[in-house]
Amino acid sequence: MILSILRIFAIAIVYAALGKFGLQLAIPPGYATVIWPPSGIAVAVILAYGHRVWPGIFIGSFLTNFSLDTEAGSLRDVLQTAAVPAGIAVGAVLQAVASSVLVHKFAGYPNRLETEKQAFSFFFWAGPVACLINSTIGTSILYAAGKVSITDYLTNLGTWWAGDTIGVFIFAPLSLVWILGFSADWKPRRMMVTVPILVSFMLTVILTVAGTNFDRERLQLNFARQAASLPPALERTLEQHINVLDSLAGLRVASPDLDRQIFKAFSDRSFRSFEGIQALSWNPVIYPQDLAEFEQQTRDEGFEEFAVVQRDATGKLVPVSDRQDYIAVHFIEPYDINKGAHGFDVGSNATRRQAFEKARDTGQPVATSRITLVQERGEQFGVLVFMPVYKQGTAPETIEERRQYIDGYMVGVLRGDDIVNAALDDIAREQFTFRLFDDSARPDEQFLFQSRRADDGVGGLDETGVFGGATQFTVTTLIDFAGRHWRFEINPTPEFLAQNRSANSWIILLGGVLITGFIASFFLLVSGRSEMLRAMVMEKTRSLSISEHRLAQAQRIASLGNWELDIETGVFWWSDEVNRILNTKPDKASKTVDLFLAFIHPDDRSLISSEMTRLLNNRGALNIDCRLLLSDGAEKVVQLQAEVACEEGERPTRVIGTLQDVSERKKLDRMKDEFISTVSHELRTPLTSIQGSLGLLMAKAGANVDEKSQKLLQLSYDNCQRLSRLVNDILDIEKIAAGKMEYRLETVEICRLVSDVVERQQSFAEKYGVEFEQQFDVPEVHVKLDQDRFNQALVNLLSNAAKFSDEGDKVEIRVSLNSAGEASISVRDHGQGIPEAFRSKVFEKFAQADGSETRMKGGSGLGLNITKKIIEAFNGTVEFESEEGVGSIFTFTLPVCLPDEKASVNNA
Repeated sequence: MILSILRIFAIAIVYAALGKFGLQLAIPPGYATVIWPPSGIAVAVILAYGHRVWPGIFIGSFLTNFSLDTEAGSLRDVLQTAAVPAGIAVGAVLQAVASSVLVHKFAGYPNRLETEKQAFSFFFWAGPVACLINSTIGTSILYAAGKVSITDYLTNLGTWWAGDTIGVFIFAPLSLVWILGFSADWKPRRMMVTVPILVSFMLTVILTVAGTNFDRERLQLNFARQAASLPPALERTLEQHINVLDSLAGLRVASPDLDRQIFKAFSDRSFRSFEGIQALSWNPVIYPQDLAEFEQQTRDEGFEEFAVVQRDATGKLVPVSDRQDYIAVHFIEPYDINKGAHGFDVGSNATRRQAFEKARDTGQPVATSRITLVQERGEQFGVLVFMPVYKQGTAPETIEERRQYIDGYMVGVLRGDDIVNAALDDIAREQFTFRLFDDSARPDEQFLFQSRRADDGVGGLDETGVFGGATQFTVTTLIDFAGRHWRFEINPTPEFLAQNRSANSWIILLGGVLITGFIASFFLLVSGRSEMLRAMVMEKTRSLSISEHRLAQAQRIASLGNWELDIETGVFWWSDEVNRILNTKPDKASKTVDLFLAFIHPDDRSLISSEMTRLLNNRGALNIDCRLLLSDGAEKVVQLQAEVACEEGERPTRVIGTLQDVSERKKLDRMKDEFISTVSHELRTPLTSIQGSLGLLMAKAGANVDEKSQKLLQLSYDNCQRLSRLVNDILDIEKIAAGKMEYRLETVEICRLVSDVVERQQSFAEKYGVEFEQQFDVPEVHVKLDQDRFNQALVNLLSNAAKFSDEGDKVEIRVSLNSAGEASISVRDHGQGIPEAFRSKVFEKFAQADGSETRMKGGSGLGLNITKKIIEAFNGTVEFESEEGVGSIFTFTLPVCLPDEKASVNNA
């Protein structure tokens, strides 16, 4: 219980920590992330620990998304704040549980995710399919809470789904190999899966950080480059305004009697050519003694209520007070929108007076600090630019002369909004925000103008998260204008940042995490396949070890060892069982051919050498018995078998063989042979007497014995003959095995000899109801053999053919020459044939295809073995062909010789 609770809290902590980390992976300026690690953790813990750990996922998800508002004092506010993260936490739990159910049902989990099918099914059901759950639930909750608009619903859902899916692709296998790493199947896969995933993920984060830094620098440079063209445009516009005033001043100098119509015509032309000027005016200098006359002259021009006025303390226009001079607005264009300033004494305002007196004394245009224009009905500040005009076109050089000859001022009325709008186009006003300051004024009066969306301007970015960073955008330019120092500040609008932000960082991050996901899948498969192969190798190794142990046991039991000779290198190897046979220790001496041959009995070495030479030349097989003479003087009889292995069926490369200790078997064989020989010799004498006695009794009894007694006598006589033949065959086998069989070889004409044997066996054929048919394809062929032993061999074949033929069949005896020029004697029957399984045992001792049937036909199973030994003693061969249901053909082949060769005796 305690362990389960601790596990739930551990899951919650890990989930929340990775959730906070996932939020840090969002690429500014948004909050969407293309990878959400907790989704993979949730799938892994549910699969590893079961559905009972769902509270850990709920708590972790809730902590990730919950943020307590310190201003939300009431319990109701807290509950409302917690509703959205609680709903998202429910979606996270449902998604994790659904992933578990889907992969168990459709992906065959639990499995080791070691095949392509297992991995693909796991990722498909746990990733794209299951991750639709929380993305749909979470986005719907955010929409219901008013945090996501309907236009952003699908975008937010898609981003959420992609982040959860990639989180499963990367962090589910990473978590599984560590959670399940305590088992033997998963533990070796930890580092193989973890290292590539972490390296790829870290590289992705590093590259994305570099990409976002580069994008911020590029965005900053792009803004600075585009903003750099704006201050010069503003300076050119201001210079144009000064030029207009200068032109008006020149017009006044050229036409001292400048009237209102000429001024209006010139001003209208300027307004059409240069935007941004609120008004142009002519403000002559009027002294107190000339004030009444000036006012009357203006009234005479049609302005009946004209008067030189100033503002009182309440801002109301009142007649001017006594001063040393007045700088009244006489001409002003456009008049209709600026008539409120007609007659206003700009000298009544200290700010204005300070400006025009400076212009008078310097002879240069001078702008005021910010003022509220008399004609202004909005909230804009304006400035007046005074261009001094001196009497009679003079250009005084001293201040005293300038003050003496001042005639008036051409005044440009400018508003900040008009100036900037005239200088900058619509695109610039949409993408940038502007502020204009007069650094020459007091701090509280420096502000001149700000654009309509100045508060939306982005002076700098301080983005949080792994991919965040600080960026400053404000471009500030100092402009000297009409004796003032203006400061022009430019900031980008959010639209400019949105349009100029690059998607490279998103592409790098998305591509990197996708590659990381593929790497996770790939190394999960590779590690699984590696573990599967390792397990298979271990199982095969264990099986091989068991097989080798069993083989070693079998070799020890059978006293059978194996050896191998590399023909090219001469390297000779033999097994431990050969060491036991030779009574040597494996480490005492190197294994060589000479060492092996040294154990062969001196009398058998020449035989072994000749047989090995024959084996290498003919590439056949070797099966020979020989004697070993061991170091302690003991002798062993071994069976040596070998065959040649060829490379690609052409060049012999190795000789592979076995060595078996057959001493005990040979000893038993000798004891058996001696026993059989003794029994046979002891049986021959009484059998001969019994057979002779029965023969005499049958001859003398004749018709005096009843039929039943005659049959019993005949049966006894036949069985005596059969037993006698068996004894003779056993004795012959003994002689052949002991090498004591004598052969009196002589040259005979084979056709005549075969014909004689067949004629003598006609009665035997008649007994079985078959017919012997002879065919001689050669007129006369001589061979060297022992006639009696040859008769014995041929009779064995004829008797077998007759016994196993059906009544009425023919047994064909044929003599011919084969392709090698040897004499070929064949006996063919049309009986039942030899079964396939028995053909390899035809020439073995006591071999019988069907024991019951053989006994019905009669026979001991020794005849063919004796026949083969006899023919081989004549340097001939015995072969056979058989087809079940068709019959058999047995063939002797004997070398041909000249007819004049003498007879000889051969012991074999």
